[in-house]
Amino acid sequence: MTWLSRYWLHLLGAAAIVYFGIAIYGHGLKQGRTEVLADWTASQLAAERAVRELESTWQGRVQTARTQADEKLQAVSDRVGAVTANNERLLAAARATGAKLATCENSAAPKGSRSPGDMLADVLDRVGKRAGELAAYADRERIAREECQSAWPK
Repeated sequence: MTWLSRYWLHLLGAAAIVYFGIAIYGHGLKQGRTEVLADWTASQLAAERAVRELESTWQGRVQTARTQADEKLQAVSDRVGAVTANNERLLAAARATGAKLATCENSAAPKGSRSPGDMLADVLDRVGKRAGELAAYADRERIAREECQSAWPK
């Protein structure tokens, strides 16, 4: 009797045990893969939702900051208008004063020369315009910086 004819039943049992072991392992592996994939998908969706919420919050802050900046810029524009009107009033007063001085000193002024009041008004006009430009620039920069800082995520 050969070795195979004597142990064929044992070999068949061992083969069945190995087959069922591999099948059970494969089933567990497939089930584990499915669970891992489900967990990964759920975590990806949760992460995407969290990012969307942060983005929505940030967009809200940006919109609020823009609205506040627009309001501040409008207030600055209104103040610039008031200062410009006041400057024009002062220039008119300086010109009027210069005209009065020119009539008092009419004999001392050479023909074609400007009165001291006109020259003063001219200088004040240029100084006022430059100061207004610098103030408006500084206000716009300050408002833009504040807008950026308030919109930055915390």
